[in-house]
Amino acid sequence: MASQQLAGTAVPELSGALKRPQASLAAEPFFDARNVPFQQRFFSLPSAITLPCQKPFTLIYSLLLPYNYSAFHEPQVYNAMALPRLTRGDYTVALICPMAHELAPLGEMLDQNHQPLQTIRDQNSYKLGSMAGHNVVIATMPGTGTHKAATVATQLLNDFPSIRFGLLVGIGGGIPSANVDIRLGDVVVSTPTGGFGGVVQLDRGKNLSDGKFMRTGSLAKPPPVLSAHVAQLSGTHEARGNQIKTFLSKLNPYMKTGGYTYQGSQQDLLFWANYTHPDEGTCEKCDPTKLKERHPRDDGDIPKIHYGTIGSSNSVIKDGEFRDKLRKELGIICVEMEAAGLMDDFPCLVIRGICDYADTHKNDRWQRYAAATAAAYAKELLSTIPSADMVTAPVAIQGGM
Repeated sequence: MASQQLAGTAVPELSGALKRPQASLAAEPFFDARNVPFQQRFFSLPSAITLPCQKPFTLIYSLLLPYNYSAFHEPQVYNAMALPRLTRGDYTVALICPMAHELAPLGEMLDQNHQPLQTIRDQNSYKLGSMAGHNVVIATMPGTGTHKAATVATQLLNDFPSIRFGLLVGIGGGIPSANVDIRLGDVVVSTPTGGFGGVVQLDRGKNLSDGKFMRTGSLAKPPPVLSAHVAQLSGTHEARGNQIKTFLSKLNPYMKTGGYTYQGSQQDLLFWANYTHPDEGTCEKCDPTKLKERHPRDDGDIPKIHYGTIGSSNSVIKDGEFRDKLRKELGIICVEMEAAGLMDDFPCLVIRGICDYADTHKNDRWQRYAAATAAAYAKELLSTIPSADMVTAPVAIQGGM
């Protein structure tokens, strides 16, 4: 690490040789090895020695001290008030995610963080910033489920009255078929197909006399500004491929070692729908002869983007046969648990990274990587939407909430 990157880092007071006057710290470049991981310290040493004010004993002493994690990974905590402060009316895009490991990659996709703002009721938790030229609000949910999503969205639109649309970004269960080769880590985007508006509520309907369940219609389509740019981005991907790996490469080193990277094709296991997972935990004890044969992808770990109908309900689906039944009846390619709470009243698009196949073999291994691929697609999509289009787009709260 070059000395310029470490210059001016604030150093807490220590006894003995590391005590330095605050004026000196502010005025002079100073290498403090506590701010560098152990494996990088000695690579940084030659450039650090060239600093004019570096004292050899201080440098050697700091090399032996524990790694100062917060100084290296979260430098903004020392200058929180230096972040831009906007008004609630300046934010035009809402990003909604249910869980912490879905929030983390979205936060990393921000180009700049903003100061938090006081809201009307302080019922929601928000992270503010800019992404691809848009001022965005990232809202987290106090759990999963369609009702919780509706509550969060209603309060968000009251707190930020200029929101044009939302992106529901997170993880979901994939429904592969002969025509749709979905793999773990791929991204599914809600798109109107087969008479549905992009999302169908699986538990909304009525029971018929013959024992069948009739679903009573689909939910609202995404707003035109989103549909148009989703189509444009799809065309770009056809010609040049997507940029998901590029965005993922910019995640911080801690996340890259914490499950937010590709988990390997050998961990992407799709079993026959009628083969039940034998016990809790991983699939180490599962019968390999029950695996569906799938050809390796030529481009390896590059996620694919799929467009189609997403099924949403308040319950988790962990049944391969029921999953396939839903695909045959409704043509859905993904299942999740929040979108139905938003699509009727809140103009939004659903973006789901695929973390399992909605069967009994479902586990958590792919959740973080799938959340990251969904966040990367969200940023790539926003990068295609000019700010001028946001000016002419209707405000979301006028749409019914």
